[in-house]
Amino acid sequence: YKFGVTQKYRIWSFLSFGYNMEFSTFSYKYKQNDDKTFPDTLNHLKQSINTSNIGGALFLRFNFDPKRGDYMGYFLDMGGYADWHLSRVYKTKDEDDLEQIIHSRVTKLYFMEKYQYGLFAGIGLNKINIYAKYRVSDIFKAPYKSAELPRLTVGLGLSIF
Repeated sequence: YKFGVTQKYRIWSFLSFGYNMEFSTFSYKYKQNDDKTFPDTLNHLKQSINTSNIGGALFLRFNFDPKRGDYMGYFLDMGGYADWHLSRVYKTKDEDDLEQIIHSRVTKLYFMEKYQYGLFAGIGLNKINIYAKYRVSDIFKAPYKSAELPRLTVGLGLSIF
């Protein structure tokens, strides 16, 4: 999930520029099979990498109905973003021979970058926003680059104001 604030400034009735600041979290769950090599070769009941991020973006907004009045209307946002990973956590869940559940949690992962950046686009339909973010930067440091997490994120946003 993510939440934040967006501010825009009108240049012309059909064009604006703006920025947003947001807090977001991501959870990447790993499938457990014998071919898995990252972050380890063991098969767990559950295994994930979770991040909490704070970031911002700059964008251009193209308004498709410039005479819309006092509502958001239909628009296209395009821009770039940068995020700082507040936390980077690796979690596993296992069961031992005595059927005890074992949870492990490792923080401040040395193999993950602290920052990420990329491009984004969003389509606004009044108070609903469909967005896509493409991460240009790598998340993992060498030699773990072969296990890179998905670069594309797609989501749905809702404006409450």
